[in-house]
Amino acid sequence: MKKICLIGNGGFAYEIRDILDMMGREVRGFFDVRDWEQKPQDFLGKATEIESSISPDDNELFIAIGAVDRKSLDLRSKLAETVNKLGFDFASAISPLAHIASNVEIESGAFVAHGATLSTKCKIKQHVIINSNSIIGHDAEIHENTIVAP
Repeated sequence: MKKICLIGNGGFAYEIRDILDMMGREVRGFFDVRDWEQKPQDFLGKATEIESSISPDDNELFIAIGAVDRKSLDLRSKLAETVNKLGFDFASAISPLAHIASNVEIESGAFVAHGATLSTKCKIKQHVIINSNSIIGHDAEIHENTIVAP
C-alpha cells in the first residue's frame, strides 16, 4: 500500500493523521506552503518540491489544509489542480466512527470526520470536507472542494 504524504501541517492535518492512523494507513510526512524556521522531523519540503521529492509510484497525497474562507478554498483547489498534473493519486480519510450507508460514493481526497452521517445514495466529490457530526441526506451530491459543517 502506498504511503500518504500530507500537504499542510496545522490543526486539520492532525485530525487527518488521527483518522488515517485509525484506518491503518501510514503517513510518511508532510509538505507545506509555509516556511518553517525549525523544520519538524517529518517535514518533506515545500509544496513546490513535491515532484522532485517523492514518486507517485509509492506515495499518495492528501490536502490537509483546512478551509475557513474563500482564500483557503482557492488554495486547496489550486493545489489539487497542480498535484493532479504531476500524476499523484489522492488518498481519502474516512473516519471509522462515521455512519455511512453502503451505497454512498466517495471520491478521492475526501475527508469524513467522526460522527458524520452520510445517508443512502449520497455522492461526495473530490476534496470535500465533511466535518464532525454533519449530516448529508439521501441522494445529495456534494460538489468538489466543498466544506460541510453542522
